[in-house]
Amino acid sequence: MSCLLQPDQDMLHNITSNGGHVHNHDLLIQYFQASFEAFETCRLLLQALNQTKINHHILVNATIKLTAMALRAEDDDNGNHGLVYGEDDRLISLSSFSHLKDPNFSILTRIGGRFLALHESHSELLQKLASKRNETRSKLRLKRLRKRAAKGCLLISNAAVLVALLLLALHSLVGIVAAPGLLIACFVGLLKKKVKRDYKLPFTLETSLQQMEIAARGTYITMNDLDTLSRMAARLDVEVEHLRAVGEMWMRSSRSGCEILKEFVVEDEAIVEQMKELQQHIYLCFHTINRSRRLVMNEIMGDMDQSG
Repeated sequence: MSCLLQPDQDMLHNITSNGGHVHNHDLLIQYFQASFEAFETCRLLLQALNQTKINHHILVNATIKLTAMALRAEDDDNGNHGLVYGEDDRLISLSSFSHLKDPNFSILTRIGGRFLALHESHSELLQKLASKRNETRSKLRLKRLRKRAAKGCLLISNAAVLVALLLLALHSLVGIVAAPGLLIACFVGLLKKKVKRDYKLPFTLETSLQQMEIAARGTYITMNDLDTLSRMAARLDVEVEHLRAVGEMWMRSSRSGCEILKEFVVEDEAIVEQMKELQQHIYLCFHTINRSRRLVMNEIMGDMDQSG
């Protein structure tokens, strides 16, 4: 799956730089910036996950190596572990575990406070989009009411003209001849005026409402996805640290090699599954962000075509 932002920021800058032709210009700029930051956070999280996989591989290899050495030592009649693997091997492995204990190897530590900042910025943007959406809906309802009222007035005025023409026809033969022509001219003139008015006033409110709804929906989904990623990353950090602690504790204790290996395998299988799920969710978030951005951009392009 692609990890490229679509549409990219340079393209958006070229399209939206002329705010006079883009409705809701400021809000849409904020939306695209927020989605860009969310995409970048997902990309950094994917890099951090790849580093975690490397750390996990080092941890597993060190533990399996020492476990195999311990098992061979248990088979030794003398039970002298020092004859099976040297102190240097033990120190190297302990050094590996201590290195992995560095807080910088935590996923959330490497990402920093981006998740919290993104949650706050997306929440604020969502409120703005919802407010603009509700405002646009109110304007759209008012527009429809005015349109219905105008149609009613048009029918009343046409009926009044028709009555006047009929009265004129009753009093004058000229009226009888002229009435049909005047009536047709009246309706044609009103129709031309209506068509001309509709042509000059495209459905900007409908377009604006559609833009706000798509942007708000995308912001809401992205915010929830980021919260989910944050929880998954935190849980994976805890599990990896626990696995590291289990291995280090065993190397410093006299527990059975078979016992610790069994516990380690169970823990390791759970971590591998969590890393797989986290990676899948990151790619899903990439797809969701790009899809939402493309939908909003399509609405902008359609709005610009109408305005042009």
